[in-house]
Amino acid sequence: MKKTGMCMLLVVMLLATAVVPAYAALPEDNTVMPLWTNTNSISYAMLFEDGIGYAESNVVARYSPKTFNISTYVYVKSGSEWVYVTEKHESKTGMSIGTSCSFDAVYGADYKVDYVFTVSGNGVDEVIEMTDYDTYD
Repeated sequence: MKKTGMCMLLVVMLLATAVVPAYAALPEDNTVMPLWTNTNSISYAMLFEDGIGYAESNVVARYSPKTFNISTYVYVKSGSEWVYVTEKHESKTGMSIGTSCSFDAVYGADYKVDYVFTVSGNGVDEVIEMTDYDTYD
């Protein structure tokens, strides 16, 4: 009986230490967000209204105030080339920053906006580059 009890205990211990694979589930829309050190979230959009385009963005810090630098570069497509339209640079220290870069827009034209977000804090300069495309229609 003592041997049976000891064997059962060993079996239970082996089963308890067995490795079970675990998989993280993707959100329903299958998006994956990167894990940044200083940045909690980034959002951006291009909007058009009455012949004016707006390249807007917002950055939120993670945990504590950070120094933000946002550079926004706007281009219009001409043939097969992207032609520079305008740019805007903003800096701020705090928990978030929002910016809007306006430009004259031509109906039917394709636009591209390159965003360069630099979020600095805790000895880390985090540079995040994103691009948005839209057509004024």
